[in-house]
Amino acid sequence: MSRPDDPDTSPHPRPWWKDPRYAGIAAALVVVIGVGGYFGINTQRPHAAQPTSRPRPLVHVDGLPPGATRCDRVYKSLLVPFNSSAPGTPVTTCGFAEQVRVEYAKHSSTQSGVVSLKVVSPTTELQYDVTCLANGVYATCSGGAAAVIYLYNRTAP
Repeated sequence: MSRPDDPDTSPHPRPWWKDPRYAGIAAALVVVIGVGGYFGINTQRPHAAQPTSRPRPLVHVDGLPPGATRCDRVYKSLLVPFNSSAPGTPVTTCGFAEQVRVEYAKHSSTQSGVVSLKVVSPTTELQYDVTCLANGVYATCSGGAAAVIYLYNRTAP
């Protein structure tokens, strides 16, 4: 007959993950790490800046496709190849349009064909790929997060 202290007859200990006390602690720990990780990552990602002023009035630019709206020039001394920019969609900011104009001026002319640019957004501080095509009168640029920008020469201030 076997004795109670014989190792072959004693019950095997249950693994820790099958013990309800430890399984509950492990599940709670996974939830805490997951939620904390989500919020930790979310706070590290850049967020769009909140507007500090009233929205700009939407003034269509004559000679450009529908949706092109006039912006104030940020870089007034930058006159060639285009002296102005216009966002072509509501999600495109004037600041980004002006940054595209600066980068375009470094690499192109009014007669340039397709030009690929890397442009940093002043709002998100992220770099976006933008492609522009000039037609001799204005350039149409697109890329980033659904951005459309028109570069043109404004005759009136």
